[in-house]
Amino acid sequence: MMRYIIHIFSIVLLIFIISCTSKPSPVIPSAPKVIKPAWVENHQNDSVYVYSVYKVEKKEVSNLNELVHNQMKKMIEDDYLNHLKSIADSTNLDFSMYRDAILEKRILRASKYFTKPEKFIDKNHMYALLKFDKKSFIKAFENDLSDTLDIARQIINNISDDISEKNFKRISKSLGLIINYIGYGSLISNNDIDKEVVQLILQLKKITHNYNDRIQLEYKSDYLQKMPLVNESKRVILISKDLLSGKMLSGLWIEAGSKSFDESDLLISKENGSIEYQVRSLNQIANGYEFHFNVAFNVLLNDDLVKLFNLNPKKCKLSVMPKSPKMFFENSINNFDNSLKDLPVVDAIKKCFEKKYSASFSNYKKESSITIELDVITEENADKISKIYPNFVHASGHLTITDSNSNKEFFNQKVFEESGSDFNSIEKAGINSLKNLARVVSLNICG
Repeated sequence: MMRYIIHIFSIVLLIFIISCTSKPSPVIPSAPKVIKPAWVENHQNDSVYVYSVYKVEKKEVSNLNELVHNQMKKMIEDDYLNHLKSIADSTNLDFSMYRDAILEKRILRASKYFTKPEKFIDKNHMYALLKFDKKSFIKAFENDLSDTLDIARQIINNISDDISEKNFKRISKSLGLIINYIGYGSLISNNDIDKEVVQLILQLKKITHNYNDRIQLEYKSDYLQKMPLVNESKRVILISKDLLSGKMLSGLWIEAGSKSFDESDLLISKENGSIEYQVRSLNQIANGYEFHFNVAFNVLLNDDLVKLFNLNPKKCKLSVMPKSPKMFFENSINNFDNSLKDLPVVDAIKKCFEKKYSASFSNYKKESSITIELDVITEENADKISKIYPNFVHASGHLTITDSNSNKEFFNQKVFEESGSDFNSIEKAGINSLKNLARVVSLNICG
């Protein structure tokens, strides 16, 4: 019994001693180590994604999503512009009028394939990762492109050789379908996935330039074809025809314009290909102006397409001066022999303007509204074979008409070229060349 009591007492004493000893300090677990994601330092683009990583201080985290999105859009924009420039340089196409609209649609479409940004925070900064799923984007793009190319090819294949309003509409429609698929660069794909688009655009350019080369505008009057000059308010008639087929072109939009007027007039050819136009009257300041007619491709197609194809329509020029003008004549002669006179040509020009334009001539420039300058050049033919062959002299004239008040030139044209001959005298050959030139002026210019 005593032994049992001693055992109990020992246990109680041990418990008492243990309870009186100091307790060990609690173990506090260390903070987990921050692991920086690999994309913070290494975000190289791969076959599936384009990566955009943006870093800001913690106080700027509110606009981090916007910043990382804008950075991705800028990457796509730069890549697009560089690729588009490369295409433009190699094809001589001017995409400037389409560039902004294509870019806006491109970024809007690409942004649908942006993932939700991932975030990481360290001691001082916050990072955001935005991924662009270019693989899915390209797959969708190629599917749309394939369908679009099929439709565009069908339209282009229906463009015939006829120069007609229907064919111009087909050119515009097919280009409108494919233009937004141009300019996919190396950022999105290493493959030339827009190669077929470029080829079709170049095909349309060739068709359009071919039409431009074939269209001819000319005056119905033989006289106006040789001397495109009229008094104000005169009615003129043009003919539009296809040089390849010889057919007259109906329903062709023609622009009548001048630098002297802010607005142009739009005309349309009749069934017989003719266009009638009453020339505008002069204002109170000008005493003459130059006019031109050309195919209005900006109406048949549109301004953007005309610039894209660098399309320069041929101009049919016309100069306009006052009714019954008072004129001053200036002439110069550049002869191999200063003894020659050019009076036959001068007289012919004066008679022409008196007859055709009811002009009168003054001896003083200040009293005139129009100044005529005639430069006549005579040259000796140096290739005389032998003494038994005559002497030959070539004469040509250049006619310039200016407003006497402003000195602004509004007509400039070469007045033919003729030769004269004489067996005995080079001087007489020169005189004969001037007489022949005067005769041609009288027949061909004055009619």
